[in-house]
Amino acid sequence: FEAQLQLTPVSGARDVAWIIVVSDISDTLRTRAAEQARAAAEAASLAKTEFLSRMSHELRTPLNAIVGFAQSLSQDPVVQADARRRDGVALIERAGWHLTGMISDVLDLSRIESGSLRLSLGPVDLAPLARDALAFVAADAKRDQVQCTLEIAEDARWIHADPVRVEQVLVNLLSNAVKYNRPGGRVDLRGRLAVDGATVRITVRDTGLGMTPQQLEGLCQSFNRLGRESSGKPGAGIGLVVTRTLVQLMRGQLGVRSTPGAGSEFTVTLPVAQPAGTLTDRPPDLAEGPEFTETR
Repeated sequence: FEAQLQLTPVSGARDVAWIIVVSDISDTLRTRAAEQARAAAEAASLAKTEFLSRMSHELRTPLNAIVGFAQSLSQDPVVQADARRRDGVALIERAGWHLTGMISDVLDLSRIESGSLRLSLGPVDLAPLARDALAFVAADAKRDQVQCTLEIAEDARWIHADPVRVEQVLVNLLSNAVKYNRPGGRVDLRGRLAVDGATVRITVRDTGLGMTPQQLEGLCQSFNRLGRESSGKPGAGIGLVVTRTLVQLMRGQLGVRSTPGAGSEFTVTLPVAQPAGTLTDRPPDLAEGPEFTETR
């Protein structure tokens, strides 16, 4: 209980007189403290975003140089003729791309938390984005002996989304599907019109390690690698956090079902759209669903 005491003299009184007012200001003080805490949190978030943005730029420059030199070295006849050197240069290049991807994910996560991430939503042709995303992981899939397939139904090609972020979501899901697969495994990317006719279901199914119920519970926690830190596979544990939030910002949902030892299936549901140039580009009204759905 916080109180404020106010004394006011009574003018014109024969004897000395005062009016005493006692007010409870607990709510006022709590509101003021909450506002100050919110302002401090917003300032800290802004400072963090600015710091990460600057660090991203400073780290990208040398990383791009490292990757560029590694790519140049990989074309050197002396390196190509020596398996040990060739593997070493390939490792440098993969590590450089891995660090670049981590920097991008951390920066995106910071922008999402600060509310500064902007999307450009509109009709998007899913088919070319899916092909580009598969091409991005093709080298890793070939190295790990994982077969990738693609099938986008004609009536599921157009979605209402941000093309850059859709490709980012697909690349992240496909990368994980390849990374945690097995030699001779498969990754299938499919696009189908949902039964409701208002959404497109994009699925990424793999035949990899799968996940336990306990791992599914921590799937979208920042920096949680689900106990696979010692697997030798690169990662920071934030890709799926960014992926889920990007899907939500595009008015979609992300779901997963998985069986340990048998693989996983991730499903992205996004609003269907009319092809670009038609009379209406407005997405259909969708009922709000859960932020993240899990089926096992």
